[in-house]
Amino acid sequence: MATKVQLTESNQTLRLWAHECTRIFGDRLINNEDRMWMLNMVRDCTRAPFSSNFDSVFDYLDTDKNGKVETLDEFRGLLWGDIYT
Repeated sequence: MATKVQLTESNQTLRLWAHECTRIFGDRLINNEDRMWMLNMVRDCTRAPFSSNFDSVFDYLDTDKNGKVETLDEFRGLLWGDIYT
């Protein structure tokens, strides 16, 4: 669980939200067509209600450096964790 103290930037909140959507809904999808639909829905939901640019928020996932996160392999790089030692 993350608190507002831990999430100091709106992009962090969007990344956490996208990660949770992927884990809750995306992990249950059975084919790549549905997974691409999910990626596009996350992209649309980032733009519309949050007024953010998906490709800017997730630019660190752009492995081919074309300015877009457009493949499932790129989006699979989205991880969120809190590791204590």
